[in-house]
Amino acid sequence: MKPIFNFKLMKEKKQKELEWQEQYKRDVAKLDLGVRNLTERYEIIIKQREELIRNNASEEEIQKNSEAEKIMRRRLFVAKANRKYVRPNKWDDVRYRKHQENFFQTKVQKVIPDNLLLRFHGSPLWFSEEIIKTQKIVPSFDTYDIKTSCDEKGRISVTQASNLNRWTTSLYARLFEYKQSLPAGCIFAIFPLSESELDDNRWTMNKVDFSEHPEQLYKIITTPENIGLVKKWCKESGLDTSYVCDYNKFIKILKKDSKKMKFGKSSGLLKQETIEASKIEENIQNMDNDLETVSSQSLNSENTNHLGSVINSQNALTSNNNYNGTIGNSNLTGSRNDDTQDIENMSTDLDNMTKDQLLGLKQQLKQDYVEENKQGFRR
Repeated sequence: MKPIFNFKLMKEKKQKELEWQEQYKRDVAKLDLGVRNLTERYEIIIKQREELIRNNASEEEIQKNSEAEKIMRRRLFVAKANRKYVRPNKWDDVRYRKHQENFFQTKVQKVIPDNLLLRFHGSPLWFSEEIIKTQKIVPSFDTYDIKTSCDEKGRISVTQASNLNRWTTSLYARLFEYKQSLPAGCIFAIFPLSESELDDNRWTMNKVDFSEHPEQLYKIITTPENIGLVKKWCKESGLDTSYVCDYNKFIKILKKDSKKMKFGKSSGLLKQETIEASKIEENIQNMDNDLETVSSQSLNSENTNHLGSVINSQNALTSNNNYNGTIGNSNLTGSRNDDTQDIENMSTDLDNMTKDQLLGLKQQLKQDYVEENKQGFRR
């Protein structure tokens, strides 16, 4: 069957991309002019400071000049960064960004558990690069001594899922900036270290350092256009590139992970428990495979030793509580320090066990392992 072409859509796409080429030229001219003007103004402020110092001006006047210099330096940095990233729009990118502006927040709210303490921090592309390469999200107040509408000293502005809206996606993550021929930024999905740091203000949380607390970073969300670039920054800074995903993939990941996440009595935590839950699943599967191998073969001395090592591994993966259970006449009650001796003592019992008994042992070990870890979560 021949493919059906939508000639009207193709014509519209071609026309829009021609328009965007012209828009790009205008935007480049505006950015170049802005960089020149800001550079001149910045140089004037620097000369004014030199003059104030020569004339022994008051500390108040010098301080005022210093604050103006910080603001102008920041504005110049932003203008140069935008000039660096400006490019002609592409049809697929603009359509994708418009769709996420309209639907991303609703999709997140449908799949995220109510009591998960996940927060969202949107930033333009140039600042996302800074965050990734330093592995830190810090408030402008700390870095540039410039107070924004939400940032406070030591605290960054964030949005929770129930309040996720266009302020985060369109404004802070710059989905709308295709109107200036600029790529979108990123949204950092992050966890607080504790629930208590969210008590005072739901719009802020303590600043984040991923190098010290990698468990606080859940995902870095961006548009398909930026995936390669953002992964490159992650690789250069030592962050795992698997953190990076586009908006659609984030919804799928969050939906899948939400089913695994364990929740404590404190309304819900955190990525560490998700990691532990995944480890439990993996360890149970490994136990399953090892025990299946042993139970399907004859119980020679080699297999007996292998089964002993499986049981020993299972005990080592559980919490510090004592393991309780019996096999044949061998009592397995005791701490981990007794495991080696226990395994030696039960070798004779294992030699005499039937396949059905081995399968029963397998189920018992799995059940004890799961219960042991559930108690760890409740603690």
